[in-house]
Amino acid sequence: MNDAARDAYRTDEVADRLGVPYRTVMRAISRGEIGAIKLGRYYVVPRSELERLLGQAKAA
Repeated sequence: MNDAARDAYRTDEVADRLGVPYRTVMRAISRGEIGAIKLGRYYVVPRSELERLLGQAKAA
């Protein structure tokens, strides 16, 4: 699926895009640093939140 058409990303996909370990993403979600939605047993990160995180990564 085209990235532009996606509304949310799995946590492992977010970790890959940010270049950090999966556990880092999960810890950031639990601390409230990354906004995520829990769907059953899993979390998904909205596209707008991923774009915000990627923007911060570029600025750093």
